[in-house]
Amino acid sequence: MTASHRYPNDPTRPDAMSEVSTGFKTRLEYVLDQICVETRHGGSHEMRRFVAEKLMAATEAGERSLDRLMEVARHALASFADEAANGTA
Repeated sequence: MTASHRYPNDPTRPDAMSEVSTGFKTRLEYVLDQICVETRHGGSHEMRRFVAEKLMAATEAGERSLDRLMEVARHALASFADEAANGTA
């Protein structure tokens, strides 16, 4: 089984962004940067990856609204913080 099949929402897999337009990639990067700028030092690699995975899942589910993607990212950031506080992140 390849990594892309085991982790379909992994934004680092080679084909993760192949179906997404360049303009939409820019929108996703903007959302990620806006959410992470609110964290200390722009967030850890693990945190950014966690949020990016949630954004990709929303994108794959058809979400395109900037406002909704910001909500997804905020929720992901809160989930990551909760997991980190509980020692599960």
